[in-house]
Amino acid sequence: MSIRWDLPPLTALRAFEAAARNLSMSRAADELNVTHAAVSQQVRALEERLGLRLFVRQGKGVMLTPEGTCYAEQLRRSFEIMEEATRDARRQSETRPLEVSTTTAFVSRWLVPRLGRFQAAYPDIQLRLNPSRQLVDFDREAVDVAIRYGNGQWPGLVAERFMAGRMVAVCHPDLLEPGKTALEPADLSRYNLLHDADYAEWKQWVMENEWKDVDVEHGIVFNMTSLSYEAALSGQGVALTVESLVRKDIEAGRLIALYDEGKNYTSGYHLVYRAKDAGHPNVAAFLQWVRDEAQADVEGG
Repeated sequence: MSIRWDLPPLTALRAFEAAARNLSMSRAADELNVTHAAVSQQVRALEERLGLRLFVRQGKGVMLTPEGTCYAEQLRRSFEIMEEATRDARRQSETRPLEVSTTTAFVSRWLVPRLGRFQAAYPDIQLRLNPSRQLVDFDREAVDVAIRYGNGQWPGLVAERFMAGRMVAVCHPDLLEPGKTALEPADLSRYNLLHDADYAEWKQWVMENEWKDVDVEHGIVFNMTSLSYEAALSGQGVALTVESLVRKDIEAGRLIALYDEGKNYTSGYHLVYRAKDAGHPNVAAFLQWVRDEAQADVEGG
């Protein structure tokens, strides 16, 4: 049984949706990379086909009629459905790059040093890494897997913790006063502290460990965690970080660590993805590889 869709041209629908969303023919034209006249012509042709007025003039701009408002909302939902269907179809391709979103700190400190092993195990999978601190909208962005630090509460998504979230303060050995071999809580008020975004994380860590008379509201504030690591390695101060990311630097003596009181952390690094994407061969391969690498870290020390 054949179906004949009674639809206006897609160009007219796109022009109207853009004009309705922007409430401007000019801005819609800029968005669609066409002329103002072209958008106006498409909208007029659509109005004629529907037998409805979709816009009314208001000063130098336009306003939607009640019918136009209703039509624009329905079209927007339809475009969103088509966009999601297109992304889902593209995700099924085994030849396109696997898109992984993660933080700059994690990609530089943990992921990049291991990428050679992934490429050796899966030479046909091309990875595309997108460092970002922003949360991912899987329904609107071409991302297959995100790696994020947190408590695992990302509604509607699978959040699988693969790395413990124990925090540790670290500094270069040369930062310590002569004769000292360990970093102590009292040192935190004396040494330059390296913060990520604000003082909140340091304040929370000190409070939870019940270290009295420790002032952490001083030092340098960075907008990227990876910069605080590099500053610590170069002797600029004391950074607070996830222990797993600096374990090898601690073991090699490049950093001195101040550990907390061994509290049980519920937070950690998580693999975050949509349940329906987990069966894709490339996604499944990457997820298992990360799990195996994290387990090897635990078993190795």
